Amino acid sequence: MRNSRIFACTLLALSLASNLRADDLSRHGVIGLALAAKDATHPEDINTNPPTVQTVTPGGAGDAAGIEAGDILRSLDTTPISSSADFTSRIGRHLAGADVSVVIVRDGQELTKTAKLKPRPYETIPDAEVLYRSIGPYGGRRRVIVTKPKAPGRHPAVLLIGGLGCYSLDGETGKAGRVRAHPRGAGQAEFCDDAH
Repeated sequence: MRNSRIFACTLLALSLASNLRADDLSRHGVIGLALAAKDATHPEDINTNPPTVQTVTPGGAGDAAGIEAGDILRSLDTTPISSSADFTSRIGRHLAGADVSVVIVRDGQELTKTAKLKPRPYETIPDAEVLYRSIGPYGGRRRVIVTKPKAPGRHPAVLLIGGLGCYSLDGETGKAGRVRAHPRGAGQAEFCDDAH
């Protein structure tokens, strides 16, 4: 019995490994801005204490677009911003490389800036190599993230399988890479249309 389980696990690992390929799936975009209420001692309010850029990441998308610390945020892609959290959430729905239009107020003057979002940084671990790969079940694509210890020798392995619902582990809200599992666990999967 023990040998049959080892054999089954080995077959599963070989099957997954043979389908792994370098990950060319799009990463989510980041703009490189830290936001907060203009007056940190009072609650954020769009009219009296609006979301304001506190810091700009050098070399980030916001920096390249000319957004500066102190700029007050008004809208993103022509839709008014209700809070810092709203802005952050809406930026997170875009993929790297997407252009977003940000309306700001600087010194009383309204300006429109266009930022090309940078990819979310890859994870790093000092004692392991983090490999971003993808696998293509049922004609779709799923991201696979493998941490490979740098130390020589044998190491335990853990396989976590996500995607038992209609969601993305990477937070993506588009269809790419989001597959709803088939109800009987076999056959063709269908792509998700809902945002949950």
